[in-house]
Amino acid sequence: MRPMHTQKGCLKCHGHQGYRTGDVRGGVSLSVPLATFLASERKELKNLVLSHVFLCVLGLMGIGLGWRQLRQKSNQRDQALFALQDAHVELEKRVQERTAELKYTNDRLTREIAERAQTEKGLAEREATLRSIFLAAPTGIGMLRNRVIEQANDRICEMTGYSREELLGQSAKMLYLTEEEFELVGQEKYSQINKQGTGAVETRWRRKDGEVLDVLLSLAPIDPEDLSGGVTFTALDITERKRAEVALERKTEELACSNAELEQFAYVASHDLQEPLRMISSYVQLLERRYKEKLDSDADDFIAFAVDGANRMQNLIKDLLAYSRVGTKGEGFEPTPCESVLDITLANLQFAIEENGARVTHDPLPTVLADSSQLAQLFQNLIANAIKFRREEAPHVHIAAERHEHEWLFSVRDNGIGIDKEYSGRIFEIFQRLHGRNAYPGTGIGLAMCKKIVERHGGHIWIKSEPGRGSTFYFTFPLESEN
Repeated sequence: MRPMHTQKGCLKCHGHQGYRTGDVRGGVSLSVPLATFLASERKELKNLVLSHVFLCVLGLMGIGLGWRQLRQKSNQRDQALFALQDAHVELEKRVQERTAELKYTNDRLTREIAERAQTEKGLAEREATLRSIFLAAPTGIGMLRNRVIEQANDRICEMTGYSREELLGQSAKMLYLTEEEFELVGQEKYSQINKQGTGAVETRWRRKDGEVLDVLLSLAPIDPEDLSGGVTFTALDITERKRAEVALERKTEELACSNAELEQFAYVASHDLQEPLRMISSYVQLLERRYKEKLDSDADDFIAFAVDGANRMQNLIKDLLAYSRVGTKGEGFEPTPCESVLDITLANLQFAIEENGARVTHDPLPTVLADSSQLAQLFQNLIANAIKFRREEAPHVHIAAERHEHEWLFSVRDNGIGIDKEYSGRIFEIFQRLHGRNAYPGTGIGLAMCKKIVERHGGHIWIKSEPGRGSTFYFTFPLESEN
């Protein structure tokens, strides 16, 4: 039985009866068969259980599938997270490397900028220095492009008499005397530049006031591969030098004529004096033989002095004649074996060598282009001097020759008395003697003749000596190819 409770809606009909909401007004009972009901209940319960089990299974399956998908997504997320972390680490690494590279590049650029600034400053200073040198140089300096003047320093302006404004942009033709000379100089110097890389030529310029200058031009291309890029040039005023050269050439010609006349005079004088001197010497010797010891002692002395003077005069004239013949009567040059000439010389000096117990040695000597008779005279004078100016010990003379780039250097070394250094130039002058005739006989022409012979062959001669330690005479002869 089921109780009936008063509802709010029941009060419309039963409210007057004193009921209130919730009061029990009675009960309702129902009688039905329980077997059918229980079977139905069991069936419904079974269906309910099966449906719940099915739903649970479906739920579990859904949960499992969802869990599996969630797990896959979680793994993917974890993998993505790990990949992201790795990418982040790699990115940070790359950022650090790039930052370091950028810092290095920035530092390098900073240094390069500073260095470039310093270089530009140095270049500007150098350019200013070079420009000041260019403008103030004592030599004319300028630049041409297509033979038009683009630059000219102060010296160019001084040389030509034009201002810089008057020169720049003008053809260089304005400086030349004629157009033909301008073209000729251009062809010559540009031809030299093409062959040698630089060019130099002597020419003439006309100043603004009309004065003519002799000028030495030297040119060099700015770009050796392209002459159209312009050339730099230097201009040196050689007017005074050219005048000096002309004067020197004139003086040289006058001196050559004077020397030729003097040599001819010496030759003629010494040759023409031979006969009268021979006559004087003969008569003086005749007086000596006929009247010796027949007159008083003073007369004998006077005759002896006269004989000695005549003999010395005869020797002097003979040597002077030989000296004058070096330049006027010399033979032509031809290949001459020095050792053969030395053998002849030693044969001529055999008596003096044996008398003084001298020893003459030599190294292998070359063949030179020479006048053989004068070469023999040269050897003879030097060896005879070495024997004559001896010390107490036996003379020893050694002759050697050494080849240099353009010449043979000969040396004649002795162990004689030697000379002071202050006389090393004087001894080659004619008639210059360092000793009295009583100590060492001679005319004082021998070494002067040696100097003249050597100079005729295109060489020079000098001496190195110390008193008491001997002397070494050096002289040079050009190589055959240089002669």
